[in-house]
Amino acid sequence: MNLNEEGVPPLMFAQLLESQALDSDAVARLRNIMAREGIDETTLIQRNIQAPIRWFREVYPALDVDQATTLGFAFG
Repeated sequence: MNLNEEGVPPLMFAQLLESQALDSDAVARLRNIMAREGIDETTLIQRNIQAPIRWFREVYPALDVDQATTLGFAFG
């Protein structure tokens, strides 16, 4: 995991995973990516590590403007 990547603040990312903003499939895929990279929400928060944007690109490979806007509102 590259700590210099652009990302989502860790507390906001953890809250997003626990909210209903993302569908359960997307949450499962994000958690699988985290497991693959050997990290979890607690570690992200404790070490103040941002969740890389590339995770979202992997979960949403065909992300279009409308989907990105919906994610943006969810982050808000």
